[in-house]
Amino acid sequence: WLPLHDFQMVTLMSIAETTLLHCRAYAGRTELPLKLIDDVRDQPLELQKSVVIYSSPANTGANELEGVMRKQIIEDDAQILAKSRRSRVGKSSFGRGRRVSTERRAAFEWVESDLGTATHFLLYLNQKTFDANADVLVADIHDVLLEGKPVLLIHENNESLDGVPFATILGATPQSLIDAQLYESLVIPWHPPGKYQDVSIKLALKALGATYNAKAKIGAIQRRFEKTWRRVLLERPQTLTL
Repeated sequence: WLPLHDFQMVTLMSIAETTLLHCRAYAGRTELPLKLIDDVRDQPLELQKSVVIYSSPANTGANELEGVMRKQIIEDDAQILAKSRRSRVGKSSFGRGRRVSTERRAAFEWVESDLGTATHFLLYLNQKTFDANADVLVADIHDVLLEGKPVLLIHENNESLDGVPFATILGATPQSLIDAQLYESLVIPWHPPGKYQDVSIKLALKALGATYNAKAKIGAIQRRFEKTWRRVLLERPQTLTL
């Protein structure tokens, strides 16, 4: 149910960095530019078709989560590649002029009242999700499962935002939803802003159908190599022949 591997790899890299920083060779350093092979955070992703996300008004905290996801996915150009390189100058929701891809702008859409046009249903799992007042939400989830729409399951891990262990949520989930295979899809752990939330975002994008863009990855590696090589050439001692 829970995709822990990518989070564990980030933890191992943090442990490795902390260990190296205590070595004499890195005395005085506060961080190291370590890279992890196949780090999900560095994977360029691409959506083949637009995604329309709906969440139930009865799902406590879902609107706030949507706001965070909207900013991370739509406003941050580095998160997902548009299918087209064509771009135009547009205006973001924060009022800043910027160059945005016309197809990226249409890649994601959130709807508040029309489940029928949605491609995915967002379910935000926290301490209040299946409390005593969850009858409306449970009915909404049953409707979604009956229609066969994919469910994006996001599990809050921040205690200050009513995050509880998944076992607690599972125990509070009505048996009717479990029997209806609500948890057939992977549950994405949602962490506070930082390196772990970056993993959460990428996993959520994959759950929405985004796929790995190998060409973009190769291009990024080439640009990184060229940048490093130019720096080496500039720093290399020059030899004067008389």
